Amino acid sequence: MVPIATEAIQRWLKRLPYEPIRAALTGVNFVVGGLPGNALATISGSTITVDANAAGFGWYVDTTPQDDIEVQHHVLPTSLYAQSNAAAARMDLLTTIMHELSHRLGIGHFDNNSEELMSESLPVGARRLPNEIFAPHDASHHGHPQRRSFYQVARWR
Repeated sequence: MVPIATEAIQRWLKRLPYEPIRAALTGVNFVVGGLPGNALATISGSTITVDANAAGFGWYVDTTPQDDIEVQHHVLPTSLYAQSNAAAARMDLLTTIMHELSHRLGIGHFDNNSEELMSESLPVGARRLPNEIFAPHDASHHGHPQRRSFYQVARWR
């Protein structure tokens, strides 16, 4: 999980290269555990818990997380899909970690638009990236709730 978490942090730091962002993200701990239902991950304080088997779908752990070559089908510049490889049938760990790190930065869920990183759902085979509207009102603010909502799996029909 270390290369994925490192890349997720680096992607946020490229978008928001500020010291309070760096401090908030470098203090995060990652653990693997069992989460209820369709939950992929959750954050409590500075700990992100990732479901052991991605709610039964299995994780896509990108061996080259610094590029998005496995998920080249673009719906939007920040909404990518894998079409015919291992990533197409699994949940993207990089997206999930970036989503939970967003909560650490004080960014909440958007309306349930599944094409956004901060949607409450993630389709199988999808990768979401931060977009231009992500700018926490105060990245050093730690007054957010101790436990954020789960990042849920969306099953597309």
